[in-house]
Amino acid sequence: MEDKEILSTQFEPWEKATITNAVMFRLVMEKPGLCKKLLERLLNITISKMEIPEFEKDFREGMVSRGIRLDIYIEDADGTAIDIEMQAVTKKKEELGKRTRYYQSVMDHNLLAKGQHYTKLRKSYIIFICTFDPYGAGLPRYTFSNLCVSDNTLELCDEAYKIFFNASAVNMDNITKDQRAFLKYVNGGSADDDFTRELDSTVKEYRADERKKATYMTFQQEIMEIEARGEARGEVKGALKMAVQTVRNFMSKNPEMDVNTVMDELSYEGKLREQILKHIVQ
Repeated sequence: MEDKEILSTQFEPWEKATITNAVMFRLVMEKPGLCKKLLERLLNITISKMEIPEFEKDFREGMVSRGIRLDIYIEDADGTAIDIEMQAVTKKKEELGKRTRYYQSVMDHNLLAKGQHYTKLRKSYIIFICTFDPYGAGLPRYTFSNLCVSDNTLELCDEAYKIFFNASAVNMDNITKDQRAFLKYVNGGSADDDFTRELDSTVKEYRADERKKATYMTFQQEIMEIEARGEARGEVKGALKMAVQTVRNFMSKNPEMDVNTVMDELSYEGKLREQILKHIVQ
């Protein structure tokens, strides 16, 4: 699935990229120690061990052509599945909600081996770190789980959680000190504790890393090519739409002529003729 947000993004220079840059965040999170510390901070849990897929390896193996996704999927030693993503482009809450629904379906599919019973599904978290307020209520953290509409004290008990962090929140009193330090750093503030200083140091290190820069530039080129293909497809669709309308207009003014006669008259041949027929006859 192509991410339209990324396709419409004007890429910033790698030398100016911050932790909110989706590619930078993805690369920094490949450091197991940093990723582990971040997840433990955000979820208030202890993670014993986890595996992180390599972005550069995925990229070389055709990740972009399969579908652009810069989220990070992790499974810890206890089987908990976590999907985390940096979200720096403002999105409507409806779009974010649908995206979590899609991610959840993919995660559940991955968690169940072929033929396994659904009771084998494990706890899962989908986390968005947003540079904006996704739900407009001013909260620094929005946590969603499935509850009964008639009695919200009743949980569905599907162990599927969606969490949105709002780095732009003014009041962060109801989250932990560690979470506040991280969100303030994401929002452009200084690195005020050991963890954010380590993050900031890694970001600066990667800005100066020619290999990371090359990966970013290659990724940028892939996106530009996808955009170009999309524009080309749009131009073809536009031309077809215009041709179909021309045929219909011609037929309405000349009711005695059938569609093939009209296309002969207009010199429409080959694949264009076939496509017009499909639209006219359907």
